Amino acid sequence: MSQLNFLSPLALHNNNIYDFNEVHQFYLCLLFTFSLQAQKKAKKDKINPVVEKRYEKLSFESMPYRLMRPVDFQAGKKYPVIISLHGAGQRGNDNSKQLKAWPQQLANDDIRKKFPAYVLAPQSNSHWEIERFEKVKGIIKNLPVVDMQRIYIMGHSMGGHGTFLWTQYTPEYFAAAAPVQAVDARGVNLLSPNS
Repeated sequence: MSQLNFLSPLALHNNNIYDFNEVHQFYLCLLFTFSLQAQKKAKKDKINPVVEKRYEKLSFESMPYRLMRPVDFQAGKKYPVIISLHGAGQRGNDNSKQLKAWPQQLANDDIRKKFPAYVLAPQSNSHWEIERFEKVKGIIKNLPVVDMQRIYIMGHSMGGHGTFLWTQYTPEYFAAAAPVQAVDARGVNLLSPNS
């Protein structure tokens, strides 16, 4: 069975070890580009209307989500998918609050050109249960030209917990994961050495 390495320069995927320079350079970009400071700033910031227009407002089996397609889309090319799981502060069903922080940063013109990808930002009104993961997989399955070897997931706080939960449920589905300030349903920090 595959194991997914978190915060590591090597990733194990389908029983093969890949050097990050080969396959997961994008993973490191995610980790270092989107810092905790960006998350704190996002709590105060409003969503940029230009960014909001870049994300299609959609729903799948009653789960609201936003989708940004790769810039300069080419039908014959396969693209990675970045799943961005929001924290508890963005819960709801307005299909907007989940665009704060990472999805806004991923809509940056330079990042989109350098790393063309689908960005999928679902919204939950509770926690990131496996039922929601199955819906996200359904969304991805219906996207055209997806590189199924490059599905990335990132989450902050409650979204970090969802990142851990989903990658433990199906580790072989993901190329890399970036949980930040991950807490479980009890509020326990999953990355803390004392937890």
